[in-house]
This record gives sequence, structure tokens and C-alpha cells, in this order.
Amino acid sequence: MALDTVLKTVAQVPQFGAVCDFLKKNRGTIQVEGLTSALKGAFIANLYQLLSCHLLIVTYNFEQAEAIYDDLLAFGVESDELVIVPPTDGVIIPGGDTDVDVIKSRLSALLGFLDNKPTVVIAPIAAVLQRTLPPAILSNNLIRIENGEFLDLDECVRRLVDLGYERTPMVERQGEFSRRGGIIDIYPSTADKPFRIELFGDEVESIREFDVETQRSAGEVAFIDVAPARECLLSDEAAERVASQVQDLLRTAMLEMDDEPRRRLETAVEDDILRIENRSYFDGIEYYMPLIFPEPFCMLDYVPSEAVIV
Repeated sequence: MALDTVLKTVAQVPQFGAVCDFLKKNRGTIQVEGLTSALKGAFIANLYQLLSCHLLIVTYNFEQAEAIYDDLLAFGVESDELVIVPPTDGVIIPGGDTDVDVIKSRLSALLGFLDNKPTVVIAPIAAVLQRTLPPAILSNNLIRIENGEFLDLDECVRRLVDLGYERTPMVERQGEFSRRGGIIDIYPSTADKPFRIELFGDEVESIREFDVETQRSAGEVAFIDVAPARECLLSDEAAERVASQVQDLLRTAMLEMDDEPRRRLETAVEDDILRIENRSYFDGIEYYMPLIFPEPFCMLDYVPSEAVIV
């Protein structure tokens, strides 16, 4: 049976129509049972097309999320309308680098909910409940750069650093930027490719997507929105407060420790305290999220009231 035939068949089932009618008129909970794994994708794809609203699909694990993602693609949902969020335990690798792909997926999902354009976000329950920054903080920390508009390059560089971007000689991955005279390259945290912004004086003359390997332009765009490089942002007030709190927690913890473990802990945490005081982002700063944002926020706080959670 062709996939479009499956979609039409599901749409004609009376129970499916009843579910859609309920969701259009109510913002309550409805239980759907009896769907096989193969039909879940068709059900969700039809739901998305008919309701034209944000969908959050919560799964038990990432394998289930991947299966639903593949099914939705097969049933005609466009890839740019789908965001799959990988497991959260890979965001920070102890002693290693930040997983930029996970950050890209998470920020894309959060920004998708803030946007008016409907999207489908598929995420394991652990990813949905992971702490994140408040929605107001994220929405107020986006940099829009438009072709033909004024741009203060020095101010732009300062803001990029504040948003956790790393200045490098040449951008290679998300979360990096470089500046050469009147040209600034930015690899936004949510983008598939970096952008080169060329200025004529203080005016943006062109914004072009380019390839990291060849450095060749792939096309010009009218504007770009640059999101933070990570989910953890430090204001001056938060940096001072958190550094003091971590210092107090460190002193308390060391009271009950032997000499060698105490020295190792003090060395590691004192480095973190210094970097927090200087508002320097580092791999592992997310561990201090409960201190930076004492009020807990997660992906559910981004989901608009008209969205449907499956």
C-alpha cells in the first residue's frame, strides 16, 4: 500500500476525526490506543497537517524518536519542519568538548517553539525535562543581522562573546566566529553552514553562506538570526552571584574530605570559579545551571498553549 494511501486511510477513520475535533475545540487530554508502530507515524503526520500547530512528540528513548522521525519524513513532513533532539547525556563529555550537534538540536527545538511557524519536535523524555535557560532570556539574546542595515562590528563581536561564541582564526564548527577587517564570519549554533558578512563602511553589503572546507559561497541571504552558542548564559550579576555560591559550596564540601581528594577538588573548582567570575564559557559550565538560573525551566516551558503534546 502506497504511503499516501495510508495517510488517506488514517484520515478517514472516524476515531481520527474525533481526535482532531477534540483537539481543535479543547486544550485537555485525550487518550489514543491501539495504534501499531507502523501507524503511529501516519497518525502524527495527519495530525500535524490538519491542525497546523506545533507538535511535541515525547518518546521513551532516542531509538523510538529516530523511528518516528524516519516515519514522518516518509509520510511527507518536510525535514525543515522536523527537529529531533538527541540524548542529553552527551552534551558534555567530561574532559572533552561540547557536543555542538546536540546543542544545535536543542536550541533549534526551543527556538522553533518561540517561532510562529509550526514545527514537530521529537525528543526523549530525558531531553524534554533537562534544565535550560528561561524562554525570555533566549528570545532576548538573538542577534539579527540584515543586508543593507547598519552594523557596529565591535559591538557585534562583544555580543557574540557574551553569547558564548569563541573567536578563532577560521570558523570550523558551530559556536565560532572570526573577524578580518570589515569581514566577519559567524557559524551560528543552529546553522548547518557558516555565514560571511561583508561590510561597506558600517553597512552590511552582503551575507553569504559558505562551505567550511572550500570557503566558497553557497548563496546570499537577506538576514541571519544568531542564537546563543549554548543554553547557559552568564550576566554580570549572575557571574558574581554564582562564583560566590560555588566558593561557599566548595568550602563546605572540603570540610569532610581527605587531603588528596580535597586538593583535587579545590584545583578543579577554583578554575571554574575564576572562569565564571570572568564570564568565560567553558565545557561543563552547564553543571552550574541550577545556580545560574535558580528557577527551573525545561523544554515544556517553551511549548505554546496551542501546541499538541503526544
